[in-house]
Order: sequence, then structure tokens, then C-alpha cells
Amino acid sequence: MRLNPAGSRQHRIVQVDAGMCHTVLLSSAGFVMTFGFGQSGQLGHGDRGDCNVPHIIMSLRRTRIVQVAAGDMHTVALNDTGRVMCL
Repeated sequence: MRLNPAGSRQHRIVQVDAGMCHTVLLSSAGFVMTFGFGQSGQLGHGDRGDCNVPHIIMSLRRTRIVQVAAGDMHTVALNDTGRVMCL
């Protein structure tokens, strides 16, 4: 699957997971994108706003993420050194 989120280049999506009301995507380049309801900050965009289209999580941009997961009100990312980050 290829995706061109708002204002960015095209990304090849390699993993998708969904929480209760949000979705997290992982690109082949290690970028993480989220969209959906953000009432608990689970989108990782620095606020609690909702997002209707996928946006890259800017705070993870410099970290190569290799796996993502979504829970009811949180998102988790695992980087290539084994560090786990919760949003």
C-alpha cells in the first residue's frame, strides 16, 4: 500500500494497527503516521486534537521505528535499538 499523507512524499506502508478510535501506520522508511480521535494524546502530534488524514509523528522522525501497536487510548513504537516509546 502506498500513502501520500498531507504535505509529504509518498510512503510505502508495511504495518497497520488500530486502537479503539485511531489508526497507526508504519512506512518502510521507519516513519510513523497516525489518524483518528486524539482525545488522550494517542496520535502523538503534541495535542489532543482529532486528525482525519494520516500525519507523520514529528517527534519520532529522527528515530527508525521498526514496529508499531495501537491500544484503546495509546500508541506504542519500537525503534531499531529496542527502545519502546508510548504515546
